[in-house]
Amino acid sequence: MQSTGLVSEKEQILEREGYRYNLDRELYLNRKTKKALSARFVRDHSAKEIESSINEDVPEAGEWRFYFNDPPTEPVRQQLTKLLG
Repeated sequence: MQSTGLVSEKEQILEREGYRYNLDRELYLNRKTKKALSARFVRDHSAKEIESSINEDVPEAGEWRFYFNDPPTEPVRQQLTKLLG
């Protein structure tokens, strides 16, 4: 189990980069860059890995990039894309 300090550091990184937590979906979202990180992905990866993920190139226009421990199925991806806009 990771310490509260690490979780706090990750949350600070995400907040600094414009991510907001969506409690209903358990996702950290950045609508500007169209990236979504699952709460589990954030919990299970290091702060360095989180920074690397959020600093990857922005997806092509109109496409969301999802960061999950296991890739979402195509139906889940389509549903999330529709909901997120």
